[in-house]
Amino acid sequence: MSTNFHNILRFLKQLINKHRETFQKDNIRDLIDAFIQEKMDQGNEDYLNDDNLTNVLYGLFVAGTETTSSTIKWAILFLICNPYVQTKLRQEINDVIGSSRAPSMTDKPEMPYTDAFIHETLRMDNLVPLALFHAVKHDTVFRGYTIRKEDIVVPNLESALFEESLFEDPHTFNPERFIGEDGKLKGKEHTVLVFSLGEHQEL
Repeated sequence: MSTNFHNILRFLKQLINKHRETFQKDNIRDLIDAFIQEKMDQGNEDYLNDDNLTNVLYGLFVAGTETTSSTIKWAILFLICNPYVQTKLRQEINDVIGSSRAPSMTDKPEMPYTDAFIHETLRMDNLVPLALFHAVKHDTVFRGYTIRKEDIVVPNLESALFEESLFEDPHTFNPERFIGEDGKLKGKEHTVLVFSLGEHQEL
């Protein structure tokens, strides 16, 4: 994994250098060019530097693009394996949106089953089983274990996503677990922890 990480960083730095060599002020091609232009205009090296640009690109392509495409693949797989879910989802989309317009975020309150389906997909696909690194602010004793000040703590999201006290039959795909008797979301969707947990600060 470390090798892959460094290979990606090396590729991104090469990409930045190539953009710098071919940069044209009147032809801003993409984010890298826009960053270079902003750096030229601002002359600020504090945050407009190659390290920050590399981190932004890494987050965009590795964290953003890959997780989104993988989640969509899982959603399609869950629909294929659960035809009844596909039918209910299609019916709600047809009832609320229809076929004559694009969906909008204003439709969300009227589409609890779609919302439940998305939450169940995020819970079951479990793309990022471990959360961002955290550090404790002072010495802490938790369940008999001493965690010293500034020790690194890595939350295990997988254990929460498949916790039987939170999700009955947790290894079964079931969007209905989030729907109350009134047909609306009942709040359990807030127990789905995706990507991270708690406040994050740079160390």
